[in-house]
Amino acid sequence: MDWRTVKKYLTEPAGATPPAAPSHKGSQPQVITPYTQVIDAMLRADLTMKASVVYERLVAEHGYDRSYQRVKLYVAQARPRLAAEAGTEVATERMRGLHRRFETTGPSTSGAASCPSTPPPSACWTGSCTTASSWSPRASPSA
Repeated sequence: MDWRTVKKYLTEPAGATPPAAPSHKGSQPQVITPYTQVIDAMLRADLTMKASVVYERLVAEHGYDRSYQRVKLYVAQARPRLAAEAGTEVATERMRGLHRRFETTGPSTSGAASCPSTPPPSACWTGSCTTASSWSPRASPSA
């Protein structure tokens, strides 16, 4: 940084900040744009379809090769709009969490659930041993 720039900001009032860069939002087409009509049609057929199902169908049937995150964000934005267009009211309890994808990996339970005596290396087990258990590799191990 040039000394003149430092001097300029030191001599200006305390609230002075450097100018903000121009926003590039909207200057590039979204990668999901070619698939929005397909996604909208899927959601019109079943408004409560999970984003993970939409993603899997896009990959299998339409050759979508981008991230699940883009589909999830678009579905979360499109679902309320399509519900309003259709004039239907979907219970908020049914709508809540439909954009989330949950995958559990852990011990297989045959009949009765059981807890392992030790968690897998560098993982933290969460959940109740009497209902369902799952582990998260991002969670910090509990001591």
